[in-house]
Amino acid sequence: MATTEQTAPPMNIEAEQHLLGACLLHHAAFAEAARFVGLKDFALVPHRRVWSALEHQQEQAGAPDWVTLPEALRATGTATEEEVDDLWRRAGEWRAGCDSYTKAAHWAKVVEDLGVRRRLIGVAGAIAEAGYDEAEAADAVRRAYQALGDATERRFRTGEVTLADTANALYERLTAGETGLGLMTRLPRLDAAMKGLRPGELTVLAARTAHGKTAMALQVARRVAGTGAPVAILSLEMDADALTERIVSAEAGLNVRDVLDGGGPDDGLERVVAAIGPLSELPITFATAPATTVPEVKQVVSRWADAGLCSLLIVDYLQLVGLGRPTGNRAYEVGAVAQALRDLAQEHRIHVLALAQLNRAVEHRNDPTPVLADLRESGGVEQAADAVLLLWRPYLFTHDASDDGLAHVHLAKNRAGPLAHEPLTFDAPTTTFRPLDEYHAPDRT
Repeated sequence: MATTEQTAPPMNIEAEQHLLGACLLHHAAFAEAARFVGLKDFALVPHRRVWSALEHQQEQAGAPDWVTLPEALRATGTATEEEVDDLWRRAGEWRAGCDSYTKAAHWAKVVEDLGVRRRLIGVAGAIAEAGYDEAEAADAVRRAYQALGDATERRFRTGEVTLADTANALYERLTAGETGLGLMTRLPRLDAAMKGLRPGELTVLAARTAHGKTAMALQVARRVAGTGAPVAILSLEMDADALTERIVSAEAGLNVRDVLDGGGPDDGLERVVAAIGPLSELPITFATAPATTVPEVKQVVSRWADAGLCSLLIVDYLQLVGLGRPTGNRAYEVGAVAQALRDLAQEHRIHVLALAQLNRAVEHRNDPTPVLADLRESGGVEQAADAVLLLWRPYLFTHDASDDGLAHVHLAKNRAGPLAHEPLTFDAPTTTFRPLDEYHAPDRT
């Protein structure tokens, strides 16, 4: 008996059934599970057939559906009519026996791990065959690496690509007329220098408290979403209602207080109603549950990205996100969070705009213009960010009436190109920024 247990291929039938049941119970479970598990990870053929049908439904309809599972099973051509009826019955039992679809990622990781182990057992034989069959040792090694790569392709991605792959992709983009530009902020000098907010990159927007970094981030979100690109906002300071009030206020050209009071001026209510109409059509999603640690942020953003809800992620703000474990070194922790956000951007090919606080030192200098060193725990943040924007409003430092309404954004780091400076006007009642018209007049360089 001991020998049989040691030589039987590792598998967990219950885990596979729980996973399939979760995916049939709620459409979000499949997107979560598919990040880890694939068809080859299932040990039993019936389970593979159901998973293949779920993949077909996801591709055709955007989400799995238990009711139409028989049609999906027939469409994949992997089961006879009798087998379709049996699989649907069994799938219904798995669905009914699933206590919570939120455990889908857990079961997926179990199934994936055992799938990798089974394939590694098969690889051992393939490597031995290569040693016997190949005339040259180099060929045997190459064949062994190929077999090992095939066995672990989902679990251990190396991220390696060839120059031919990337050059061909660039050629296809150029010949298709694509510019390689990212999501435009409609701040002219920043867009020209950064080529927009490009996928796979992290931009940090930093300012002192009350200088308007949330207002600017919401303004960028509104403009990006207006092009049809989905925006996700993860705010650790304000809830969705408060953020919505800010966006409506800016759109209607009203003071936030007036919006809360029902419109303020005589035509205020009409302006609010007129603003809400187009805003309700924008692809903007707010986090409805707290995500205060990197693992929680990854879970939320992965679901957003898998569901096509996130081309731009806004995090407000960076220093409020923790690693999820004690480190005893605040500077290290903030830098690690920044790097995790950049990794998230690269993994899902989205742009992350992370807001950050500047330290108090800027308030005590003769020249209050912020610099990179003013970032709180700045070292790791500077290193992780592809671009750093420093926002400031001179009036809040000088209290000089001539500075009232002026604002500046300095592109202090730009991995993709030159630095830039964008002078702005700031309308405090509606918390909106606009490019300073005279600065962008045609006769100015």
